Amino acid sequence: DGVMCEAMRFAKILESRFGISREMTADFFTERFPLSLTGHEDILNSIAEFLPSWGWTGSPSDFLSLWFHSEKELRPEMIALVGRIKNLGLITGLATNQEPRRATFLKSEMDFEGVFDFFFISSELGAMKPQSEFYEIVTHRLGLMPEEILFIDDEYRYLVPANAIGWAT
Repeated sequence: DGVMCEAMRFAKILESRFGISREMTADFFTERFPLSLTGHEDILNSIAEFLPSWGWTGSPSDFLSLWFHSEKELRPEMIALVGRIKNLGLITGLATNQEPRRATFLKSEMDFEGVFDFFFISSELGAMKPQSEFYEIVTHRLGLMPEEILFIDDEYRYLVPANAIGWAT
């Protein structure tokens, strides 16, 4: 959702309001979070193990709520672009690395269900960007030839494997 939303606000809030630095959270985000992103672990369980060492005094649910709500500011120009694409009669999809709770939040609380025709969420697919399996699954589910897919992302490392299977970027 980094293309559609202002990202990294949560990290700044954690540091400025709670004294929780990116260095403190690095182990969680590099080692445990990917398990949630691929649907292998519930984020509430895994984050609960880390919060005490970070000095977080609220519940794991409070932590997730702050996270999700702090990163829900949409980029209006991107919403408008998706609308223009749909007005051309083309289908749209959101291809994102998300754990199930954030995915539900995106669809309902942020009304992405009203924006996109399809959702390709890593925790539902069992693979995440930049794994080639992610792009292969999306291509298969769309029922399109790779060259018929236009992929927009804010991270170059996610564009490389998309190009490798023939998607336009």
